[in-house]
Amino acid sequence: MNQPETIDQSTSTSNDEPGVSGRVVIIGIFTMAITMTAGLWFYWNMHTAPFRPLQIAIAEVYPKSEPRVQGGQRKIHKETPKILRIVMRVDFNPLEESNSAEIVERCEKLFELSQQHQTLSEYNMLELHYFRMKPEDLADQITLTLAIEDLLAEPSQRSETIDTAIQSAQRKAK
Repeated sequence: MNQPETIDQSTSTSNDEPGVSGRVVIIGIFTMAITMTAGLWFYWNMHTAPFRPLQIAIAEVYPKSEPRVQGGQRKIHKETPKILRIVMRVDFNPLEESNSAEIVERCEKLFELSQQHQTLSEYNMLELHYFRMKPEDLADQITLTLAIEDLLAEPSQRSETIDTAIQSAQRKAK
């Protein structure tokens, strides 16, 4: 009537089988996480270190601008120009023509800071991105791409070059 239950030995697990302990798995996970974090930190530090003095100088002149500076050449297209790229937040709409004078002033100041903290002869272009975040809406942004050789010209010509680039970018944005 009461028959003993039989256990199928082929599907049961035994403590005699070799395996990896939980402690080894946890140590492995932590080791991998620490290695990946260190690798990411090292890569980001090496990638941004040459531009950090310029980025800090911009942040000192324009607080709350959250500047980001990058430079170099696209790895995929080796024949492309070398670009020094500066991205920063502004508190005005960069697309409005009434703010053109403010943009010209910032461009000239960023160019001065770039000359002080970077070797501009290594670059062909200066790319400036200004953006204003709007709550729950798309950002207002403008991108100016300026040839370094044009910026090294006389200050009056520099202002004219910057103003022309601003007008062109504002027309494209509309």
